[in-house]
Amino acid sequence: WIGYTEPNATSTDAITEMAKDSTATIDMAASGPTKLDAGVNAAKSGSLQYKGGLLADTLTFASGLAQNGSVSFDMSAGGANTLTMGQAAVSGSLSYTGGANTDTITTGGGSGSTNGVMSFDMSNGGNNTLNLGPGNFPKTFSYIGGPGTDTLIAATAFMVFGSHSTVFDMTDGGANTLTFNGAAIGASGTKLDYQGGAGADKILASANFLYGVDTSTVSLGAGADELSIAGDTHVSSPLSTITVDLGNDTDGDKIEFHGYVNAGSYPISTYTIQNFKVGDDSILLGLPTATSQVVLNVASGDTQVTYSAFGSPTVQFTIEGVALTAANLSLTGGGDVLIS
Repeated sequence: WIGYTEPNATSTDAITEMAKDSTATIDMAASGPTKLDAGVNAAKSGSLQYKGGLLADTLTFASGLAQNGSVSFDMSAGGANTLTMGQAAVSGSLSYTGGANTDTITTGGGSGSTNGVMSFDMSNGGNNTLNLGPGNFPKTFSYIGGPGTDTLIAATAFMVFGSHSTVFDMTDGGANTLTFNGAAIGASGTKLDYQGGAGADKILASANFLYGVDTSTVSLGAGADELSIAGDTHVSSPLSTITVDLGNDTDGDKIEFHGYVNAGSYPISTYTIQNFKVGDDSILLGLPTATSQVVLNVASGDTQVTYSAFGSPTVQFTIEGVALTAANLSLTGGGDVLIS
């Protein structure tokens, strides 16, 4: 028990300013279970390294963690680990390596702002959950998933300010779900690289997602995958592209576009869908209310999809490598147009 007056959860005496303006290493590899309660400004303008053990590590940090400093958590030994933070890695860096058991991480609002770096390596497996507070927008964000279940839940305004890079490597497979509760991954200079694996990958966005971004790629890989965007999505300029690759499989992938898709004067070739399999995959369009409103134009073996309102296109993207006709359009029971 570190940061407790007695070995029970009600007798906290948080360690304040641990490793502030200095360096500290905590190695609990030979002990555990461990509980740590740290107050404000841990590793502020300093450095903190924590190594967990085989048993559960339960860590709590107040705000100011690794501001202008660095903190790393090595939990690769295993155990059911929980890390809860206030605002962290402002102009600093945060790295976390999980183990083969369950890892649950929560970040506070505004973490990573002002050119911070946040990285999470869960490749050892287990059932992992990352809860990101509102307004997390580090300069660089990376997440490596494992063969188990990886769940990411982001509050509003994730990676929506300034120029940022977001990378998800889920190629180890597993059942992966990313849920964005609010606008996410938008603004000129921002880009996303998502690489899925053989399991089911789900990306669920409740508002604008990939809107006004530089060249970005969503490769979902094998498995029954889903990309659902409730808001708008578009590139930042005619020189940028967004590519959604459904994977060369017949597992039944699903895309849902409920808002604008590349609306305006962007070239239709800047937003593309790859590896769409007729009869297996589907694309739902929430704006048109009749199949006759959707225009399919086949050019060089690709299908250009357009829906216009008020005299300008509000949905426009290209499905590569397949020639579709009106027979591939249907109306769902909810009044949306389905491409299948």
